[in-house]
Amino acid sequence: MKDDEILKKFEEDFEALRKKLKFKTSLEELDNFLYIRDRILKNGYVPTNLSRMICSSIMEKFKEVGNYLHSLVIPNPQSMPSITESRLFGEQEKEEFKNLISKIMFLSSANTLNDIKKDKMADGRLIDDSMKFWNDDCKPKILVVLEKVNFEWERDSRIKHAS
Repeated sequence: MKDDEILKKFEEDFEALRKKLKFKTSLEELDNFLYIRDRILKNGYVPTNLSRMICSSIMEKFKEVGNYLHSLVIPNPQSMPSITESRLFGEQEKEEFKNLISKIMFLSSANTLNDIKKDKMADGRLIDDSMKFWNDDCKPKILVVLEKVNFEWERDSRIKHAS
């Protein structure tokens, strides 16, 4: 199949899945978050179990964010970057990171539970819950963290962003 045919099939399958599982998240939202069209093209096919692929992709992203936040709360003592970044944040901020990690773990364990139970309708709810969490809670907070970290690394390195 050619790329345009794969994408057309994916978009059709996605809309059918969206209706069947009754979730509201649009393909554009998922694509902005996961680059899901690129993933489909890289694989060269549309998975038969599309909801599981979407949920698993969301959890990969959350795992990356959760691991990063964890490194800020409990830095690796053998890692200068980890220790340096952790020192930028106070106890109150680290408590907020723990709260975000807990929410990520809730969604992650729900994903595993859905997979084991083969609960497709729960997959639809998980997609919407995950996107709501990302947009309303996690993304705004992680942006503040990353801007602070990036600013400090820029200052320490004396490398300036290109104008």
